[in-house]
Amino acid sequence: MSTEFPFADKYPADKLDFIVGQYRKLIDLFNQISETMHHQTEDALSNKLEGSEASGSGMHQGDAGSEAYDREFALNMLGKEVDSLKEIEQAIKRVEGGSYGTCEMSGEEIPQMRLEALPFARYTVTCQAKWEEEQKNRPANRDDYGYSGFGEQSSTNSLDEAE
Repeated sequence: MSTEFPFADKYPADKLDFIVGQYRKLIDLFNQISETMHHQTEDALSNKLEGSEASGSGMHQGDAGSEAYDREFALNMLGKEVDSLKEIEQAIKRVEGGSYGTCEMSGEEIPQMRLEALPFARYTVTCQAKWEEEQKNRPANRDDYGYSGFGEQSSTNSLDEAE
């Protein structure tokens, strides 16, 4: 198995099948979101006004406002997907580094049921609740809104909130 999964030596044998499955799940999820983002970006860029609408003279103000809202919504969704990709990318790095399934706050093992439901979980449920409480009391950061560089390690919001 080590030729198929080069990180096998970093995990106990009794957990290896689970870790390999989670790694594949993370890679698939990363690819699906990347593809969705690609299509959304293409749609947003190709959704240009045509004919008399291009000059603005043929477009009703309500339609222009609606289109602006749609673009804003699409950009907001893309920002959230960038955040999701960063969380998934960090989970993939944890698998590769041998720390997948270990809570980043307490060092405790994250239960497999939690990892199955949320394969990019960084914290146990208890630590996630503590982390969320701490986040309520800190000022907003531009990284919280998906503007940090892709692939950079940052302290953005975890997607574990879904639990």
